[in-house]
Amino acid sequence: MIAKPIALIQIPNQAMFRPKVAARYLGINVKTLKELTDRGELPARNFRNRRAYLLEDLERFRTGLPEWYDADQRGENPSQERREDGSK
Repeated sequence: MIAKPIALIQIPNQAMFRPKVAARYLGINVKTLKELTDRGELPARNFRNRRAYLLEDLERFRTGLPEWYDADQRGENPSQERREDGSK
C-alpha cells in the first residue's frame, strides 16, 4: 500500500510567544511586559494585529538583566549579608 504524500510545512526557526506566555517566561506580569515594550526596552512583533515576542528577544532581555534580579526571583537577597555567627 502506498501512502499519500505529506505536504511539508516550513516552520520558522524562531519561536514566537503571545504576551501572556512571554510574561510567564520572564517571570513578570503582562502589564509589566506591555510597559517594557512601550518604553522600547523589549521589542515586540506585529503578528496578525497582535503583539508577539520572539524567543531570542526574550532571551536577550533576560540575559541583560542585572545579577541581583535572578537572586530576587529565587527569594534570595544578596544585599543582606550574613555575619560570621549566622545572624543577619
